[in-house]
Amino acid sequence: MSQSRASEPRTSALRSDSDEQIARVRLLDDYPFACTAEGGCGAFVRSVPSAEQSYQGGVLSNFFQRYGVQPGDVFNVRIGE
Repeated sequence: MSQSRASEPRTSALRSDSDEQIARVRLLDDYPFACTAEGGCGAFVRSVPSAEQSYQGGVLSNFFQRYGVQPGDVFNVRIGE
């Protein structure tokens, strides 16, 4: 998926009215993913370690490339084992 396709929903999902300060080693992450139709406003957003977010983004990107997932394609997400 393209960065630009995910940027608008991600911006919507990561808006917060909270005054909570996030340390530089943590980033906000969203689920459902911003690059999906379900992502964006209303997504579950939490602070995660930046290394974890980077790793998960790589896994997602590799999945899209390996299986040829294109915008609008349906795919399942399995969390855990």
